[in-house]
Amino acid sequence: MTIDLLLKNGTVFTPNEPLRCNLAIDEGKIVGLVSDSASPNADRTIDCNGKIVLPGIIDPHVHFRDPGYTHKEDYETGSRAAAAGGITMVMDQPNVDPVPNTAERFEAHMENAGRKSIIDFNHFASPSRLDEVPKIAALGAIAFKIFQKKAAYPYDTEASIDDDLEIYEAFTAVGRTGRICSVHAHETFVFNGMIKRLRETGEMNWQKFIEMSYSEIVRVGTVPTLIYLAEKAGVKFYALHVGSEDYVNIMRNAKALGKNVIADCEFSHLVPAPKGSSPDILKGQYWTNEDHVKATWQGIFDGTIDFIDSDHAPHKPEEIEIGLEDPEKMALGYGCIEYYFPLLFNEVHRGRITVEHLVKLCSSNVAKIFDIYPRKGALQVGSDADITIVDPKKTITLSSANLYTKSGWTPYEGTEITGVPIFTIVRGEVVMESGNVIGKPGYGRFIRPSI
Repeated sequence: MTIDLLLKNGTVFTPNEPLRCNLAIDEGKIVGLVSDSASPNADRTIDCNGKIVLPGIIDPHVHFRDPGYTHKEDYETGSRAAAAGGITMVMDQPNVDPVPNTAERFEAHMENAGRKSIIDFNHFASPSRLDEVPKIAALGAIAFKIFQKKAAYPYDTEASIDDDLEIYEAFTAVGRTGRICSVHAHETFVFNGMIKRLRETGEMNWQKFIEMSYSEIVRVGTVPTLIYLAEKAGVKFYALHVGSEDYVNIMRNAKALGKNVIADCEFSHLVPAPKGSSPDILKGQYWTNEDHVKATWQGIFDGTIDFIDSDHAPHKPEEIEIGLEDPEKMALGYGCIEYYFPLLFNEVHRGRITVEHLVKLCSSNVAKIFDIYPRKGALQVGSDADITIVDPKKTITLSSANLYTKSGWTPYEGTEITGVPIFTIVRGEVVMESGNVIGKPGYGRFIRPSI
Protein backbone atom coordinates (compact mmCIF):
# COMPACT_ATOMS: atom_id res chain seq x y z
CA MET A 1 0.00 0.00 0.00
CA THR A 2 1.21 3.49 -0.89
CA ILE A 3 -0.31 6.42 0.95
CA ASP A 4 -0.44 10.06 -0.09
CA LEU A 5 1.70 11.66 2.63
CA LEU A 6 3.95 10.61 5.49
CA LEU A 7 5.13 13.03 8.18
CA LYS A 8 8.25 11.51 9.76
CA ASN A 9 10.16 12.03 12.99
CA GLY A 10 8.06 14.85 14.44
CA THR A 11 6.62 15.35 17.90
CA VAL A 12 2.93 14.69 17.25
CA PHE A 13 0.42 16.25 19.67
CA THR A 14 -2.31 13.65 19.91
CA PRO A 15 -5.46 14.15 22.06
CA ASN A 16 -3.82 12.26 24.93
CA GLU A 17 -0.13 13.08 24.81
CA PRO A 18 2.72 14.16 22.53
CA LEU A 19 4.27 11.20 20.72
CA ARG A 20 7.47 10.82 18.75
CA CYS A 21 6.04 9.00 15.75
CA ASN A 22 5.18 9.15 12.08
CA LEU A 23 1.80 10.38 10.85
CA ALA A 24 0.32 8.52 7.88
CA ILE A 25 -2.18 10.36 5.68
CA ASP A 26 -4.28 9.09 2.80
CA GLU A 27 -7.28 10.48 0.93
CA GLY A 28 -7.45 13.48 3.22
CA LYS A 29 -7.62 11.49 6.46
CA ILE A 30 -5.18 10.37 9.13
CA VAL A 31 -4.77 6.63 8.70
CA GLY A 32 -2.03 5.86 11.21
CA LEU A 33 0.33 7.02 13.94
CA VAL A 34 3.16 4.60 13.39
CA SER A 35 6.82 3.80 13.99
CA ASP A 36 9.47 3.85 11.28
CA SER A 37 9.30 0.08 10.89
CA ALA A 38 5.52 0.16 10.43
CA SER A 39 5.41 3.17 8.09
CA PRO A 40 3.96 2.53 4.62
CA ASN A 41 5.43 3.89 1.42
CA ALA A 42 4.20 7.37 0.54
CA ASP A 43 3.99 9.55 -2.54
CA ARG A 44 5.52 12.32 -0.46
CA THR A 45 7.44 12.24 2.81
CA ILE A 46 8.14 15.30 4.94
CA ASP A 47 10.89 15.04 7.54
CA CYS A 48 9.63 16.74 10.72
CA ASN A 49 12.69 16.09 12.84
CA GLY A 50 12.92 18.81 15.48
CA LYS A 51 9.47 20.10 14.49
CA ILE A 52 6.15 20.14 16.34
CA VAL A 53 3.15 18.56 14.59
CA LEU A 54 -0.15 20.05 15.76
CA PRO A 55 -3.82 19.57 14.91
CA GLY A 56 -4.77 22.28 12.45
CA ILE A 57 -5.33 25.67 14.04
CA ILE A 58 -8.96 26.85 13.86
CA ASP A 59 -9.78 30.56 13.99
CA PRO A 60 -13.45 31.03 14.97
CA HIS A 61 -13.54 34.81 14.59
CA VAL A 62 -12.49 36.40 11.31
CA HIS A 63 -13.88 39.21 9.19
CA PHE A 64 -13.10 38.44 5.56
CA ARG A 65 -15.32 41.36 4.39
CA ASP A 66 -16.67 39.27 1.53
CA PRO A 67 -19.15 40.04 0.04
CA GLY A 68 -19.62 43.77 0.12
CA TYR A 69 -16.34 45.20 1.40
CA THR A 70 -13.75 43.37 -0.66
CA HIS A 71 -11.48 46.40 -0.98
CA LYS A 72 -10.50 45.53 2.62
CA GLU A 73 -10.24 41.74 2.20
CA ASP A 74 -11.90 38.91 0.31
CA TYR A 75 -12.18 35.19 0.87
CA GLU A 76 -9.21 34.37 -1.33
CA THR A 77 -6.81 36.89 0.20
CA GLY A 78 -8.10 36.22 3.71
CA SER A 79 -7.73 32.47 3.40
CA ARG A 80 -4.24 32.91 1.92
CA ALA A 81 -3.27 34.99 4.94
CA ALA A 82 -4.78 32.33 7.20
CA ALA A 83 -2.85 29.52 5.52
CA ALA A 84 0.35 31.55 5.85
CA GLY A 85 -0.21 31.64 9.61
CA GLY A 86 -0.87 27.93 10.06
CA ILE A 87 -4.68 28.19 10.07
CA THR A 88 -6.60 25.28 8.52
CA MET A 89 -10.19 26.44 9.14
CA VAL A 90 -11.93 29.76 9.77
CA MET A 91 -15.38 30.94 10.82
CA ASP A 92 -16.23 34.36 9.45
CA GLN A 93 -18.60 36.92 10.93
CA PRO A 94 -21.89 38.23 9.48
CA ASN A 95 -21.21 41.97 9.08
CA VAL A 96 -20.92 41.68 5.32
CA ASP A 97 -23.22 42.95 2.57
CA PRO A 98 -25.71 41.43 2.20
CA VAL A 99 -25.89 40.24 5.81
CA PRO A 100 -26.44 36.44 5.93
CA ASN A 101 -29.76 36.62 7.79
CA THR A 102 -31.85 34.62 5.33
CA ALA A 103 -31.38 31.11 4.01
CA GLU A 104 -30.95 32.44 0.47
CA ARG A 105 -28.25 34.89 1.51
CA PHE A 106 -26.48 32.33 3.68
CA GLU A 107 -26.41 29.83 0.84
CA ALA A 108 -24.98 32.46 -1.51
CA HIS A 109 -22.37 33.27 1.12
CA MET A 110 -21.39 29.59 1.30
CA GLU A 111 -21.09 29.35 -2.46
CA ASN A 112 -18.99 32.52 -2.70
CA ALA A 113 -16.56 31.28 -0.07
CA GLY A 114 -16.47 27.85 -1.69
CA ARG A 115 -15.22 29.34 -4.96
CA LYS A 116 -12.45 31.33 -3.28
CA SER A 117 -11.25 29.74 -0.06
CA ILE A 118 -7.97 27.87 0.16
CA ILE A 119 -8.81 26.42 3.59
CA ASP A 120 -11.94 24.98 5.20
CA PHE A 121 -14.60 27.30 6.57
CA ASN A 122 -18.02 27.95 8.05
CA HIS A 123 -19.92 31.15 8.84
CA PHE A 124 -21.66 32.86 11.72
CA ALA A 125 -25.09 34.02 10.60
CA SER A 126 -27.23 36.90 11.85
CA PRO A 127 -30.47 36.09 13.71
CA SER A 128 -32.01 39.47 12.87
CA ARG A 129 -34.80 37.82 10.83
CA LEU A 130 -36.38 35.39 13.25
CA ASP A 131 -38.32 33.24 10.78
CA GLU A 132 -35.12 32.55 8.84
CA VAL A 133 -33.10 31.29 11.83
CA PRO A 134 -34.19 27.61 11.63
CA LYS A 135 -33.66 27.56 7.87
CA ILE A 136 -30.14 28.93 8.22
CA ALA A 137 -29.33 26.43 10.97
CA ALA A 138 -30.56 23.62 8.72
CA LEU A 139 -28.07 24.73 6.08
CA GLY A 140 -25.27 24.10 8.58
CA ALA A 141 -24.41 27.53 9.99
CA ILE A 142 -21.86 27.01 12.76
CA ALA A 143 -23.42 29.67 15.06
CA PHE A 144 -25.16 33.04 15.14
CA LYS A 145 -23.89 36.47 16.14
CA ILE A 146 -25.38 39.76 17.33
CA PHE A 147 -23.58 43.10 17.25
CA GLN A 148 -25.09 45.07 20.15
CA LYS A 149 -23.47 48.19 18.77
CA LYS A 150 -24.73 50.55 16.06
CA ALA A 151 -22.14 52.94 14.67
CA ALA A 152 -19.90 53.36 11.63
CA TYR A 153 -19.01 50.18 9.73
CA PRO A 154 -18.66 47.43 10.80
CA TYR A 155 -21.54 48.22 13.15
CA ASP A 156 -24.05 49.74 10.70
CA THR A 157 -25.50 46.60 9.13
CA GLU A 158 -28.58 44.43 9.70
CA ALA A 159 -26.39 42.29 11.95
CA SER A 160 -26.57 45.03 14.63
CA ILE A 161 -29.34 44.71 17.26
CA ASP A 162 -29.32 47.01 20.25
CA ASP A 163 -32.86 46.46 21.58
CA ASP A 164 -33.03 43.99 24.52
CA LEU A 165 -36.40 42.58 23.49
CA GLU A 166 -35.15 41.90 19.97
CA ILE A 167 -32.03 40.28 21.41
CA TYR A 168 -34.14 38.07 23.68
CA GLU A 169 -36.31 37.05 20.72
CA ALA A 170 -33.21 36.27 18.67
CA PHE A 171 -31.76 34.23 21.55
CA THR A 172 -35.00 32.27 21.75
CA ALA A 173 -35.01 31.53 18.01
CA VAL A 174 -31.38 30.41 18.04
CA GLY A 175 -31.88 28.34 21.20
CA ARG A 176 -34.55 26.26 19.46
CA THR A 177 -32.01 25.23 16.83
CA GLY A 178 -29.40 24.04 19.35
CA ARG A 179 -26.83 26.47 17.99
CA ILE A 180 -24.72 28.97 19.95
CA CYS A 181 -25.34 32.72 19.86
CA SER A 182 -22.47 35.16 20.36
CA VAL A 183 -22.76 38.84 21.16
CA HIS A 184 -20.37 41.72 20.67
CA ALA A 185 -21.52 43.44 23.86
CA HIS A 186 -21.84 47.23 23.92
CA GLU A 187 -23.47 49.56 26.47
CA THR A 188 -25.05 51.88 23.91
CA PHE A 189 -26.69 54.41 26.23
CA VAL A 190 -23.54 54.99 28.30
CA PHE A 191 -21.39 55.19 25.17
CA ASN A 192 -23.71 57.63 23.41
CA GLY A 193 -23.89 59.77 26.52
CA MET A 194 -20.11 59.89 26.87
CA ILE A 195 -19.68 60.81 23.21
CA LYS A 196 -22.37 63.50 23.45
CA ARG A 197 -20.55 65.12 26.38
CA LEU A 198 -17.24 65.06 24.55
CA ARG A 199 -18.85 66.81 21.60
CA GLU A 200 -20.52 69.42 23.80
CA THR A 201 -17.30 70.25 25.65
CA GLY A 202 -15.19 70.28 22.51
CA GLU A 203 -12.95 67.53 23.90
CA MET A 204 -13.71 64.97 21.19
CA ASN A 205 -10.64 63.54 19.45
CA TRP A 206 -9.61 60.12 18.23
CA GLN A 207 -7.82 59.22 21.46
CA LYS A 208 -10.90 59.97 23.59
CA PHE A 209 -13.12 58.14 21.10
CA ILE A 210 -11.00 55.00 21.33
CA GLU A 211 -10.78 55.27 25.10
CA MET A 212 -14.59 55.39 25.30
CA SER A 213 -15.01 52.56 22.79
CA TYR A 214 -12.76 50.21 24.75
CA SER A 215 -13.72 51.27 28.27
CA GLU A 216 -14.88 48.46 30.53
CA ILE A 217 -18.26 50.03 31.26
CA VAL A 218 -19.02 50.15 27.52
CA ARG A 219 -17.66 46.73 26.60
CA VAL A 220 -18.89 44.87 29.69
CA GLY A 221 -21.84 46.82 31.08
CA THR A 222 -24.54 44.80 29.31
CA VAL A 223 -23.01 41.35 29.82
CA PRO A 224 -24.91 40.36 33.03
CA THR A 225 -28.19 41.20 31.28
CA LEU A 226 -27.15 39.20 28.21
CA ILE A 227 -26.31 36.18 30.35
CA TYR A 228 -29.72 36.43 32.04
CA LEU A 229 -31.63 36.84 28.76
CA ALA A 230 -29.76 33.92 27.20
CA GLU A 231 -30.56 31.70 30.18
CA LYS A 232 -34.27 32.57 29.96
CA ALA A 233 -34.24 32.02 26.21
CA GLY A 234 -32.53 28.62 26.49
CA VAL A 235 -29.50 29.41 24.33
CA LYS A 236 -25.80 28.94 24.98
CA PHE A 237 -24.31 32.41 25.34
CA TYR A 238 -20.94 33.03 23.73
CA ALA A 239 -19.17 36.07 25.21
CA LEU A 240 -16.83 37.77 22.77
CA HIS A 241 -13.68 39.76 23.50
CA VAL A 242 -13.25 38.77 27.15
CA GLY A 243 -10.11 40.80 27.69
CA SER A 244 -10.40 42.91 30.83
CA GLU A 245 -10.58 42.43 34.59
CA ASP A 246 -14.31 42.99 34.97
CA TYR A 247 -15.23 40.87 31.95
CA VAL A 248 -13.08 37.95 33.08
CA ASN A 249 -14.56 38.14 36.58
CA ILE A 250 -18.14 38.22 35.30
CA MET A 251 -17.57 35.17 33.10
CA ARG A 252 -15.71 33.33 35.86
CA ASN A 253 -18.65 33.88 38.21
CA ALA A 254 -21.17 32.84 35.57
CA LYS A 255 -19.37 29.56 35.04
CA ALA A 256 -19.09 28.99 38.79
CA LEU A 257 -22.88 29.38 38.98
CA GLY A 258 -23.36 26.78 36.25
CA LYS A 259 -24.55 29.17 33.53
CA ASN A 260 -24.52 27.85 29.97
CA VAL A 261 -21.80 30.17 28.71
CA ILE A 262 -18.54 30.11 26.80
CA ALA A 263 -15.93 32.83 26.47
CA ASP A 264 -13.15 33.79 24.08
CA CYS A 265 -10.44 36.40 23.98
CA GLU A 266 -8.51 37.97 21.15
CA PHE A 267 -4.81 37.20 20.98
CA SER A 268 -4.15 40.93 21.34
CA HIS A 269 -5.66 40.83 24.84
CA LEU A 270 -2.73 38.57 25.72
CA VAL A 271 0.01 39.96 23.46
CA PRO A 272 -0.68 43.67 22.90
CA ALA A 273 0.96 45.51 20.03
CA PRO A 274 4.17 47.26 21.13
CA LYS A 275 4.14 51.00 21.52
CA GLY A 276 5.67 52.95 18.70
CA SER A 277 5.19 50.14 16.17
CA SER A 278 2.93 52.10 13.80
CA PRO A 279 1.49 55.60 13.33
CA ASP A 280 -0.20 56.90 16.45
CA ILE A 281 -3.79 56.64 15.27
CA LEU A 282 -3.23 53.05 14.14
CA LYS A 283 -1.43 51.78 17.21
CA GLY A 284 -3.84 53.73 19.40
CA GLN A 285 -6.64 51.29 18.62
CA TYR A 286 -5.03 48.61 20.71
CA TRP A 287 -5.44 50.42 23.98
CA THR A 288 -5.11 48.13 26.96
CA ASN A 289 -3.21 48.07 30.24
CA GLU A 290 -1.10 45.63 32.20
CA ASP A 291 -3.89 44.81 34.65
CA HIS A 292 -6.21 43.76 31.83
CA VAL A 293 -3.49 41.65 30.21
CA LYS A 294 -2.72 39.97 33.54
CA ALA A 295 -6.42 39.30 34.21
CA THR A 296 -6.90 37.81 30.75
CA TRP A 297 -3.94 35.46 31.18
CA GLN A 298 -5.41 34.38 34.51
CA GLY A 299 -8.68 33.67 32.71
CA ILE A 300 -6.72 31.50 30.29
CA PHE A 301 -5.04 29.52 33.05
CA ASP A 302 -8.12 28.94 35.21
CA GLY A 303 -10.40 27.91 32.34
CA THR A 304 -12.65 30.97 32.30
CA ILE A 305 -11.64 31.60 28.70
CA ASP A 306 -12.35 28.64 26.43
CA PHE A 307 -10.40 29.61 23.33
CA ILE A 308 -8.39 32.33 21.61
CA ASP A 309 -9.10 33.88 18.21
CA SER A 310 -7.59 36.51 15.96
CA ASP A 311 -10.59 38.79 15.38
CA HIS A 312 -8.95 39.44 12.02
CA ALA A 313 -10.65 42.75 11.14
CA PRO A 314 -8.83 44.37 8.21
CA HIS A 315 -9.29 48.00 7.24
CA LYS A 316 -7.25 50.22 4.98
CA PRO A 317 -5.12 52.78 6.89
CA GLU A 318 -7.07 55.69 5.42
CA GLU A 319 -10.31 54.25 6.84
CA ILE A 320 -8.80 54.58 10.30
CA GLU A 321 -6.92 57.82 9.74
CA ILE A 322 -10.20 59.58 8.90
CA GLY A 323 -10.55 59.63 12.68
CA LEU A 324 -8.10 62.55 12.72
CA GLU A 325 -10.89 64.63 11.16
CA ASP A 326 -14.00 62.86 12.49
CA PRO A 327 -13.41 60.20 15.18
CA GLU A 328 -16.94 58.82 14.89
CA LYS A 329 -16.31 57.79 11.28
CA MET A 330 -13.10 55.89 11.95
CA ALA A 331 -13.00 52.12 11.46
CA LEU A 332 -11.70 50.00 14.32
CA GLY A 333 -9.69 46.85 13.71
CA TYR A 334 -6.75 45.45 11.78
CA GLY A 335 -5.70 42.40 9.79
CA CYS A 336 -3.77 39.87 11.88
CA ILE A 337 -4.69 36.32 10.94
CA GLU A 338 -1.31 35.35 9.51
CA TYR A 339 0.65 36.12 12.66
CA TYR A 340 -1.76 35.72 15.59
CA PHE A 341 -0.87 32.06 16.15
CA PRO A 342 2.91 32.64 15.76
CA LEU A 343 2.65 35.47 18.31
CA LEU A 344 0.92 33.09 20.71
CA PHE A 345 3.47 30.35 20.03
CA ASN A 346 6.16 32.86 20.88
CA GLU A 347 4.67 32.77 24.39
CA VAL A 348 5.49 29.04 24.44
CA HIS A 349 9.06 29.97 23.54
CA ARG A 350 9.04 32.47 26.42
CA GLY A 351 7.79 29.79 28.82
CA ARG A 352 4.45 31.42 29.57
CA ILE A 353 2.19 28.63 28.26
CA THR A 354 2.67 25.01 27.22
CA VAL A 355 2.16 23.64 23.73
CA GLU A 356 -0.56 21.31 25.06
CA HIS A 357 -2.54 24.19 26.53
CA LEU A 358 -2.16 26.31 23.41
CA VAL A 359 -3.41 23.44 21.23
CA LYS A 360 -6.58 23.26 23.32
CA LEU A 361 -7.15 27.01 23.11
CA CYS A 362 -6.51 27.29 19.36
CA SER A 363 -7.77 23.97 18.02
CA SER A 364 -9.38 21.18 20.04
CA ASN A 365 -11.54 23.35 22.33
CA VAL A 366 -12.82 25.25 19.30
CA ALA A 367 -13.69 22.05 17.47
CA LYS A 368 -15.47 20.60 20.50
CA ILE A 369 -17.51 23.71 21.26
CA PHE A 370 -18.69 24.07 17.67
CA ASP A 371 -19.43 20.34 17.22
CA ILE A 372 -16.83 19.52 14.57
CA TYR A 373 -14.63 17.36 16.81
CA PRO A 374 -12.92 14.94 16.20
CA ARG A 375 -13.23 15.51 12.47
CA LYS A 376 -11.29 18.71 13.19
CA GLY A 377 -9.02 19.57 16.10
CA ALA A 378 -7.49 16.13 16.66
CA LEU A 379 -4.55 14.11 15.36
CA GLN A 380 -6.02 10.63 15.53
CA VAL A 381 -7.00 7.93 13.07
CA GLY A 382 -10.11 8.92 11.13
CA SER A 383 -9.76 12.68 11.64
CA ASP A 384 -9.29 15.07 8.75
CA ALA A 385 -5.60 15.50 8.06
CA ASP A 386 -5.59 19.17 9.08
CA ILE A 387 -2.12 19.80 10.42
CA THR A 388 0.03 22.76 11.43
CA ILE A 389 3.76 22.01 11.57
CA VAL A 390 5.79 24.46 13.66
CA ASP A 391 9.52 24.99 13.72
CA PRO A 392 10.01 25.95 17.38
CA LYS A 393 13.46 27.41 16.72
CA LYS A 394 12.71 29.51 13.66
CA THR A 395 12.72 33.26 14.26
CA ILE A 396 11.11 35.90 12.06
CA THR A 397 10.50 39.64 12.30
CA LEU A 398 7.00 40.83 11.41
CA SER A 399 6.83 43.32 8.57
CA SER A 400 4.00 44.92 6.63
CA ALA A 401 6.06 44.39 3.49
CA ASN A 402 5.38 40.64 3.26
CA LEU A 403 1.80 40.22 4.43
CA TYR A 404 -0.83 38.34 2.44
CA THR A 405 -3.77 40.30 3.86
CA LYS A 406 -5.14 42.90 1.49
CA SER A 407 -5.10 45.58 4.20
CA GLY A 408 -1.30 45.52 4.04
CA TRP A 409 -0.18 46.77 7.48
CA THR A 410 0.38 45.56 11.02
CA PRO A 411 0.69 47.31 14.38
CA TYR A 412 3.24 44.61 15.28
CA GLU A 413 5.79 45.94 12.78
CA GLY A 414 9.30 44.92 13.83
CA THR A 415 8.19 42.36 16.44
CA GLU A 416 10.48 39.31 16.61
CA ILE A 417 8.81 35.89 16.95
CA THR A 418 10.35 32.49 17.67
CA GLY A 419 8.26 29.45 16.78
CA VAL A 420 6.75 29.70 13.31
CA PRO A 421 4.40 27.50 11.22
CA ILE A 422 6.33 26.09 8.27
CA PHE A 423 3.62 23.81 6.83
CA THR A 424 -0.15 24.17 6.73
CA ILE A 425 -1.93 21.01 5.61
CA VAL A 426 -5.68 20.89 4.94
CA ARG A 427 -7.25 17.46 4.46
CA GLY A 428 -3.88 16.05 3.45
CA GLU A 429 -3.05 18.81 0.98
CA VAL A 430 -0.09 21.10 1.63
CA VAL A 431 -1.45 24.64 1.22
CA MET A 432 1.53 26.49 2.75
CA GLU A 433 5.17 25.48 2.72
CA SER A 434 8.00 27.54 4.23
CA GLY A 435 5.91 30.70 4.21
CA ASN A 436 4.78 30.30 0.60
CA VAL A 437 1.04 29.77 0.15
CA ILE A 438 0.55 27.25 -2.66
CA GLY A 439 -3.05 26.22 -2.03
CA LYS A 440 -5.62 26.84 -4.76
CA PRO A 441 -8.80 28.89 -4.42
CA GLY A 442 -11.82 26.61 -4.24
CA TYR A 443 -10.02 23.84 -2.35
CA GLY A 444 -11.60 24.83 0.97
CA ARG A 445 -14.80 23.10 2.02
CA PHE A 446 -17.81 24.17 4.07
CA ILE A 447 -17.65 22.11 7.27
CA ARG A 448 -21.03 21.40 8.88
CA PRO A 449 -21.39 20.89 12.64
CA SER A 450 -22.47 17.43 13.71
CA ILE A 451 -25.73 18.62 15.30
